Amino acid sequence: MAIEIELKAAVDEGELEGLKKRLFTLGVFLHSFEKRDIYFAFSPGAGFHLGHVRVRREKTEREGLESEAIFVTQKHKHIKAGIEVNKELEFSVSSGEVFEDFLRQIGMEPFLEKEKLGWAWRVPEPAAAAILAELLQVKPLGWFIELEILAQREEDVAGSRAHLLAFLAELGIPPEKIEARTYSQMLGEH
Repeated sequence: MAIEIELKAAVDEGELEGLKKRLFTLGVFLHSFEKRDIYFAFSPGAGFHLGHVRVRREKTEREGLESEAIFVTQKHKHIKAGIEVNKELEFSVSSGEVFEDFLRQIGMEPFLEKEKLGWAWRVPEPAAAAILAELLQVKPLGWFIELEILAQREEDVAGSRAHLLAFLAELGIPPEKIEARTYSQMLGEH
């Protein structure tokens, strides 16, 4: 099980072009993307507590080549000072519709939908703590930068957190722009 260390920070629309240029300089462009998420949970009276399950339809495009994939994710989240540490279970499925029907059959219901549009880069140095950087819009919440490191061991979490904060500073984004709430919380409040 991978451990995902992630932070997100709000970005003003006027900063997008300068931030994209810095990301192209510091990282390796991967692709543009469109991610559509549906979150499922058991109803409160079901007697089960699994948290939620996300079904993501992800389309990517680079140099005219498009691909699509469907991922199912369940996370155990812990947020400290705006940085998420998630123990994540994730796998792909060939049909989102069939898997969503399966979730309904076992008593789970959709409760939230989310859409992300943006671009992704890999910041490869240092190799042990490569960062996935995504500059994205979450409708209707606005623009964000997400920085993520996947670690294999608990003892790598503290160093990964420090590395993410240092890279955020290198991008010129102050730490007070870090958003501690999840997108789900923000969408629920919206």
